[in-house]
Formats: sequence, C-alpha cells, structure tokens
Amino acid sequence: MSKAGDKPIKFLLIMSYLEKKYDFRFNTVSIDLEYKDKKGTDWTTLNPADLEVELLKEGFTGFDKQLAALLKSSFVKRYDPIAAYFESLPEPDHSQDYIGELAGYVKTTDQEFYVRMFRKKLVRMVAQGINAIAFNKHCFTFFSNQNDGKTYFFEYLLQGTPLAEYSKKNIDFEGKDSKISLAANFMINLDELAGLSKQDVNRAKAFFSESQIKLRLPYDKKDSIMSRRASFVGSTNQREFLVDETGNVRWIVFEVISINHDNGGPNGYHKVDMNKVWAQAYYLFKEGFPVQLSKDDIAHSESNNARYGRDSVEYQMILQYYTPCTKEQGGTHLQPYKMAERLTQLSNNTIRLTSENIGRAMRKIGVDKVQVSIGQYSVWGYYVKENLLNVAGSPVVLSDTPM
Repeated sequence: MSKAGDKPIKFLLIMSYLEKKYDFRFNTVSIDLEYKDKKGTDWTTLNPADLEVELLKEGFTGFDKQLAALLKSSFVKRYDPIAAYFESLPEPDHSQDYIGELAGYVKTTDQEFYVRMFRKKLVRMVAQGINAIAFNKHCFTFFSNQNDGKTYFFEYLLQGTPLAEYSKKNIDFEGKDSKISLAANFMINLDELAGLSKQDVNRAKAFFSESQIKLRLPYDKKDSIMSRRASFVGSTNQREFLVDETGNVRWIVFEVISINHDNGGPNGYHKVDMNKVWAQAYYLFKEGFPVQLSKDDIAHSESNNARYGRDSVEYQMILQYYTPCTKEQGGTHLQPYKMAERLTQLSNNTIRLTSENIGRAMRKIGVDKVQVSIGQYSVWGYYVKENLLNVAGSPVVLSDTPM
C-alpha cells in the first residue's frame, strides 16, 4: 500500500486506540478539552503533550495533524456544565420558597424591593448561564459601612454546587483574559468597587453589556465566538462609589443593615441548600418568570442610586452659585449651556463643564425645565438666581431677557 494510503489507516488506528481507552469532551464554559478513563468517573483537563507521549510509547509517530484534527472534530463531544447542572436538578418543593428564605437572611433599608430584585437576579443568572439571554447588564450590589460578610454571602450562592468551579473575584476590565472571564465563569464577584476610577466604571459598564467574546479555542487556527455566561455581583464599604455622571442604571444597589451568618451555625443562611435555591430559580425560568427589570423597577433603582453617586462638579457649583426659583420670585431663565459658560467663568476657566451635566445636576436637585419663547423660537431652561455673596469679585449682571 502507498504511503498516502497508510495515513488514513494510522488515523483510524489512533482514533480506535483513544476511543477504547478514553472519553473526551470539550467544556464550553472553561474552554478546556477534558478526558477520563473509560472505567473512571473523574474528568481531567487534557494536557495534549501527555497524550502525545502516550501515543509515542504505543509506537505511533508522525501523528500531529491527525491528532489535532481528531481533537477538534465531532469525535470530541461538546459539554455545557452549567446547563447540565440545571437540567439535573429535581423539581423544587413548591410549598417552599427557598429564594425568599435565603434573601431573608439579609436585611436592607429597602427590603421588599430587595427581595423582589434578588429573586429576579437569581433567575436572570440562570438565563445568562444557559445562554437564554444575550447579556445580564446589571450588577447586583451590596453597600454597608462595616465588614459584615457581604462578599461571603455572594460566594455562598455557589457553595455546594458545581457552579462554584465557574466563579471569579475581581477583574481588571482590560486585556484578553478579562474578556475570556465573561465566557468562562457563571459569576464574577466584584468586592473592590470603592476603588473603581471613572475609567474603570466606564469599562465595567461596557463589560456588563458584552454578549459575545472572540477567542482562540484549543487546536483551532481561527478565533471563535463564545457566548457570555457571567453575571456580576458586587459589594462596597464606601457610600459614594458610583462615579458615572451619565447614569448608573446598570448598578442595582442595596444598603445592608445586617447579614445573619451565625458564624456558619444553624441559625444563619448556611442551613439553606443552594441546590434547592437554584432548582427553584431554574423552575421559575422555565415557567417564564420575568427576568428583566420593568420600567418601575428601573425608576426605583435609579432613585435609590442617587444616594450612592459622587456629586458632579456641575452639581456642586450649581448649589454654590445658584438658587432655583420661579420667574415671579425674580429668577432669570438660563439655558443649560449659559449656566455652563457662567460656571466655567467662575472657575477661572479651570474646569470644563457641559450643558448635559448641567441638566443632570438640575434633575438631581429636583428642578424642572421651563420652556419660554424668544421671538419665534421656544427654548428650555431653568429659572435661577445667582448667589452673589458666593461669587468672587464683581458679580456679573444678568439680563432680564430669557437666554
């Protein structure tokens, strides 16, 4: 037989040898090739070099291309450990509310909303984990001034389940490895939120909205598109940790009063079986439980988040130099860009202010826009008085004409 004819025989011999001795699978979450002995039960991440050495010992040579082709073919079954876990769970006891019980071990300043959002969060994590939604754009966050075990509570969500293998604490939001974390984890726990810079917040927001990740799979020559699996949770001891002036809708923040750990004892949340909690969450998902926040949920969350945001420069300067009022109270109608120009002047042009942030600051203060007519045109702005005592030097005289 020709040399060319020997190649398929060699390939079949290699495949037959491996098929009789091992089971292979590609873990679609960890992005690893895994194998186990036919008679065993424990799966191990495949080290291709070990397999090559074994084949060499068996007398096989010149098999690099054949082995590579085999390992990236349908010979290796795809395995989704997250989906497999949820599908293996028994239907929950419907007389018990395991999610509500677990949530109750954490007391917050907005308990009813917290319990409702906690339930949605768990079901949304299920949906994200099995690729039923493109991305979970929210980070469920705990705030309290003390070190009361916020991080440990989030870690417990996966304890005693296979999901614990697919979790990560903190990512730097830069580089290829951080993107891979979105595909290779079920949960990412951000417990250093107080240290986020404004740039970090912007990067985090971009990560929250990522749905697909491009990466090179084992033995592949080209990049593949992998689905995101990860949902985010976070905790902080610093109240004013939100630094994004353009909005913080992606953060769902709750102020924690207490968490009942009982030091791992029988009266704390450790007595809750997380497999039963996830079984209930998976059941709710299959029953069509709404996982996304409603308009009312978003409005409620944004109202809460105002307490955790750092005040913008515009907000601070408006409070210092302006008093909101009405036309009848002697106020002058100013458009946001005019206020930005004036405040920039008062800062001796050392601070760059924007009309967009002026508008956000006025909304935060609780001042409504008022529309006035200038000739044939209508413009929106605010009636304000300048606080002359706070203005350094001679105050600028404002015209009575709407601007």
